[in-house]
Amino acid sequence: MKAVHADQSLARVAAAPGRWDQTRDTACTGPWGVAWLPPVGIRPGKKEQESWYFARSIAMAQAPGCVAGPERCEEVPPEYWLGVCQGQEAAAARATAAPAEVPGVLESYPILALPEFPAALEALAEQPGAPGAAEAGRACAEQLRAWQARRRAEDQPGYADWLGDCAITLSQEYRQDPQVNVWKAIELFRQAASLFTPDSSGFAHCLLNEGSARRSLAGLGVEPRDNLDRAVALYEQARRLFPPDSLSFARCMMNEGSARCSLAEL
Repeated sequence: MKAVHADQSLARVAAAPGRWDQTRDTACTGPWGVAWLPPVGIRPGKKEQESWYFARSIAMAQAPGCVAGPERCEEVPPEYWLGVCQGQEAAAARATAAPAEVPGVLESYPILALPEFPAALEALAEQPGAPGAAEAGRACAEQLRAWQARRRAEDQPGYADWLGDCAITLSQEYRQDPQVNVWKAIELFRQAASLFTPDSSGFAHCLLNEGSARRSLAGLGVEPRDNLDRAVALYEQARRLFPPDSLSFARCMMNEGSARCSLAEL
């Protein structure tokens, strides 16, 4: 009998065909008001998947009682993060990467910067799969935690950029619960900003990106006036830190103008 390498067994669990179509129910009424994935039995192609998720995100934004605050991020289980930003693909890639390939994998999948992702790997490993998957999952999770901690300790600017990339990816993710994704992105932008000096371009970019995330929240129906007001303030603060002839300065002005137009329409 051919031996199965532990990391390979975990990768099989992460990338098993048809896993993505499992859900707790067949309607948009999961434990946080949404179903995790498309209805059971549906196996559409990539375009159909994206259309389904996008249509659901629009419906969620318009549904009464679906507006939630940042505390919603604390309510989702660890495995939630496997369903966003290529989470399962990232788990499989991390599990099969040779030591020399790990840095490249971490950069290719920004979701691996998420502090909650090691717990997602542990949750994945507890699901039925090939022999050795649970042990491999725990080991992979601990390795990722160690890598995150080491990078933060040894390269704060690089770690902040990594968090920022993760936040940008989440802020643009309409799978699962868009509100959860954007709130988590805002949290990560703030964490990244805390690692830059307040007069740096890195800090300014965090402010700029948080402003855009706030506009996304407003578009999802989450306290539109408050979030648009905050977006305007963030754009103004970021603009003062960029050279007047820079593209980032112009982007701040353009985004601020769009946010003010949205405020005028309320």
